[in-house]
Amino acid sequence: MTVDPSSENGPTTTTTTTTGTTETGNYSNNNNKATNNSTNSNQNPQNNNNPQFRRTQAPPNVYNLELTLEELYSGVTKRMRIQRNRFNEQGKLSADSRLLEIHVKPGWKHGTRITFAREGDEHFSGNIYVIPADIVFVIVEKPHERYTRKGDHLLYTHKLPLKDALCGPVFAIKTLDGRTLTIDCKTDPPIAPRSRKRIPGEGMPCAAGTNTERTAAAPARRLGDRV
Repeated sequence: MTVDPSSENGPTTTTTTTTGTTETGNYSNNNNKATNNSTNSNQNPQNNNNPQFRRTQAPPNVYNLELTLEELYSGVTKRMRIQRNRFNEQGKLSADSRLLEIHVKPGWKHGTRITFAREGDEHFSGNIYVIPADIVFVIVEKPHERYTRKGDHLLYTHKLPLKDALCGPVFAIKTLDGRTLTIDCKTDPPIAPRSRKRIPGEGMPCAAGTNTERTAAAPARRLGDRV
C-alpha cells in the first residue's frame, strides 16, 4: 500500500484562512502486499458462512505527518491519496484508490494521532483472511525559526542591548497568523537577563480535550499566552 500527499486535481493543502500546496514526498508501506491475486468467488471475504477461513486484522500502518507551527495555529486540511489492494465483487483482488482527508484543527499538538479504520490492504495468508489495517497519521511539529511551543504557550526570545534593557524598549514581533504585535516595555522595571513578559491570549489555540487520539475534529478556543 502506498500513501501520497495528493488530491483529485493535484497536490493541495487548504488552511482555514488560505490555500497553498502540500509538501512533496511519498509515504509507503510494503508490509501488507497481497499474496493471492487469483482469489475466486468461494474465497470472497464477504462470505461470512465459509468455515474454512479464519480472520485477523493486520497491524496499523503508521505515517508521520509533518506540519508547520503556522498550520497547527490556524488549522489545515491535508489530502492523502492511498493505493491499496481490495477484493472486488467477484472475490478477486484488485488495485483500489482512495482519497483521505485529514482535518487538522487549530491547537493540535505534536504526537496527535489521526486514525482511518480499516483503510489498508486486504488479502489472504493461507486460510486466514487478513482484515485491512488501520491507517494512522502522527503529527510531527516542524521546528520554527522564531517561536518555541510549550504546551499551549509560545516562547519568543528577543535580544536587547544594555541601553534598551535599562530604558524599556518598544519592539514589534510577527505572529503566526501574520499580524504585527507591538511589545511595550517602557513601564516595566529594568530588564534583567532572561526576564519574561507575558502577553495573555496570544499563544496557541487550545483544542478541546487532552486526548491525542483523533478520529473526528473537536472545536478549538484560544487560551494560550505568548511569553
